[in-house]
Amino acid sequence: MSITQIKNAPNKYIYGLELRWQGDDEIDIHAGAARSEDNLMDLVLESTFQINMNKKGAGGIDFGPYIPNEFYAIYIIGDATGYNPVSAVASTSQVLPVLPPGYTSYRRLGFIRTAGVAEVVDEFYQVTSGASRATWFGVPIDVGGLLNADSYTYQSLNDSVPGVVQEGFMHAYLQLTFLPSAGGNTASIIPADQNITIAPAVITGSAALQTEVMTVKAVVHVTQGIPGIEYKVTNAADSLFIKAMGFEDHLG
Repeated sequence: MSITQIKNAPNKYIYGLELRWQGDDEIDIHAGAARSEDNLMDLVLESTFQINMNKKGAGGIDFGPYIPNEFYAIYIIGDATGYNPVSAVASTSQVLPVLPPGYTSYRRLGFIRTAGVAEVVDEFYQVTSGASRATWFGVPIDVGGLLNADSYTYQSLNDSVPGVVQEGFMHAYLQLTFLPSAGGNTASIIPADQNITIAPAVITGSAALQTEVMTVKAVVHVTQGIPGIEYKVTNAADSLFIKAMGFEDHLG
């Protein structure tokens, strides 16, 4: 493994470096290369590299104890002097990892989520196209339980998808399960805090108490790193259940 200058590559490029779930405490990073976050150096993995959540420092968690039910950002890291080999860390910070001694550069590659028991990572699948990355959960994550507000109501997704930006918008794949109290009733999803009058995601009941299921690519508003949506149903007797299936990450 080494840091190598790649001539004429696009600004802030990234190729390869897909994340793969390998077991309860292990994440593989496939071979590839990326420009560092400060755009000053190239970070290259010539073969698959493995992060172990039981480890601290390079090749493990950057700092602090393992936290259950938490999103960890995965970073490739490098040393500008070339003394230390290219490595990777998992960090609870979505913007800046704690770099091990001797390391100077980093680039985020995506997110993984820990389970509720020690050093266990939830199963996931990552599909990549350059800097655009879609992550799908092996088991969908419940969002908020039964939802039945009949006016737009904020619903945090903080426990279900990571805030891939500090401020702005992202996409989440949400499964909506709607049990209407009458045919024609609807459930609607909009980005939080946007005062949108026409909902981009609507599911309509065909008959009373007949379950409708739909998966949507929802626009999510992120504020201070916390992703959120607003939802409403036609009648408080309606029932809406939401599961997070995955999310999109754009590594700008």
